[in-house]
Amino acid sequence: MSKQQSRGIVLSIILITTLISTFAYAGQEIVHGVDDVIVTAGRIPMSFSEITRSVTVISSEEIVNAPVHSIQDLLEYIPGVDINKRGAHGVQADISIRGGTFEQTLVLVDGVKVSDPQTGHHNLNLPITLDDVKRIEVLRGQGSGLYGPNAFGGVVNIITRKGAEKQLIVKAIAGDFEFSETAASLSHPIGDLGNHLSISRKKSGGYTEATDFEIMTAHYGSSIHTYAGDINLSLGYIDKKFGANRFYSDAFPNEREHTETMMLNIGMRKEFDSMALSSKVYSRRHKDDFILDNDRPDWYRNKHTTDIYGSEIQADFESRLGKTALGGEAGQEKIESSSLGNHSRNRGGIFLEHQATMANRITLHTGAFAYYHSDQDWQVWPSLNIGCQLSDDWRAYGSVGRSFRVPTYTELYYISEANMGNPDLRPEKAITFETGINWGQQFINGNLTAFRREGKDIIDWARSIDSPGDPWQVDNVSTVNTMGLEFSLGAYPDQLGLAVPITRLQGSYVFLDSDKKTEGYESKYLLRQIDHQFLIDIEHALPFNLIQGWKFRYEVPTETDSRFIVDTRVSWRHSQLEWFIEATNLFDESYFEIGTIPMPGRQVLAGVKWDLLGDK
Repeated sequence: MSKQQSRGIVLSIILITTLISTFAYAGQEIVHGVDDVIVTAGRIPMSFSEITRSVTVISSEEIVNAPVHSIQDLLEYIPGVDINKRGAHGVQADISIRGGTFEQTLVLVDGVKVSDPQTGHHNLNLPITLDDVKRIEVLRGQGSGLYGPNAFGGVVNIITRKGAEKQLIVKAIAGDFEFSETAASLSHPIGDLGNHLSISRKKSGGYTEATDFEIMTAHYGSSIHTYAGDINLSLGYIDKKFGANRFYSDAFPNEREHTETMMLNIGMRKEFDSMALSSKVYSRRHKDDFILDNDRPDWYRNKHTTDIYGSEIQADFESRLGKTALGGEAGQEKIESSSLGNHSRNRGGIFLEHQATMANRITLHTGAFAYYHSDQDWQVWPSLNIGCQLSDDWRAYGSVGRSFRVPTYTELYYISEANMGNPDLRPEKAITFETGINWGQQFINGNLTAFRREGKDIIDWARSIDSPGDPWQVDNVSTVNTMGLEFSLGAYPDQLGLAVPITRLQGSYVFLDSDKKTEGYESKYLLRQIDHQFLIDIEHALPFNLIQGWKFRYEVPTETDSRFIVDTRVSWRHSQLEWFIEATNLFDESYFEIGTIPMPGRQVLAGVKWDLLGDK
């Protein structure tokens, strides 16, 4: 039987199962709710229905029901987001948004910058498990007017739990490729002090040569309300040891890597009658030990330690003119490296943001960030966003803004026989135009967005077309213009009061088109994007109190073959106990996301989760 025939049979089973479920559940009621979420598409929070940008929010309910076990895998199912993995279950992955490179996405945890200054390959080395995540917010498009550097193609903000509810969850999972995961998390408020503590261990023998891994994660989050204000704390640690099969060279299938990440964020907020003051201090340390050939571990070995320190203060005001946020930040980035040397650089800036509502229908959102970085002098990065409530169901919006990205230490200082860094690199710059429309009712919603990003001085590893054997030289080699179209539609049939099993049906399509001017250079990374992306997410009930979720992903990359990935999860909940079984890459698709590194085939996992403090 061919793979195409297998796909057709499985899709037919899915359709038949859904139809059977519809008749089996006739006359029963399934409750599904959609909350109005406060998002941080700006320094000034607003309700989801008021935003003037293209934003996706992943709720805690969607996270719990997804057939994934890492933040990296979860992000693959967000429209416009491209996750290029070098391994499974969060071992290593690059993230890009709207066709940008893996260096052009800013990653935040509770609003704090955690993007790695050594290389964007480490941006998703996060000391957080999915059990620690309250929700994830993804802003597509420029964000330098809000957050400063590196918010070039988009921003990912991960909001963690602070222990406001009582839970004690233990979890055990096992399955193919000798995979196992054991985890426990405790949420327990003590008076006004919220506490959330988690610990997790994942390991696998690998799905092919040198793809084994062991990941240990611990995280603590807390919040307390005091007379002086609300104080939040987030402290995390992750240790990852893994086989790095062909990560950075096809000639060495036995590469290995060991990374450690430690993170500390402390925030405080005090509200007054017409204003609020907030402040943050944070630090992040990342260690990276890379071995090119594990059979000769001392032959070529790089060790890096990077440190980030920073602080931020912000004042929010309300007046007859609207809402205003004013503040500043300062920080330092340092690296000690066996191959890149020892370096440090300072950064900081002042930001101003204002939001006004006119005639109860038009929202004007303006902002600017005056930023200083050791790699460039003071510059101002403005943005302008406008939203218009056309009717109760329709809302239009548009935005324009400038963005920039500073070079990483690897781009500046890495030297080898095959790759040459460049200490004279200039920051990347771009201007992005966006327009869109939202439409929504209680049981159905949709979005259509079009954008254009015009980038200059784009950084890439390149070499002359006339000298293909020369080393890759990093430089400001290109001008890249990217145009895109994003469409999404979501339906919640049970909100109509009908006795149907389907609780969620979401679909999206993203189209990207880029052109570049490299003046006779061969590019290594620039056009590694997805031209077409189709995503479908279905959740429905089955007989015997079973719940099933499906995630379909069809993508057409620029440089590699198309791929069709299907993941599914079936769960049974009773009281405090949940049993589940899930399959990822159900059709056993053979595909690559980076170079010649194969992605895992079909993997079936089974597990149990028990909430010892939950409602019975």
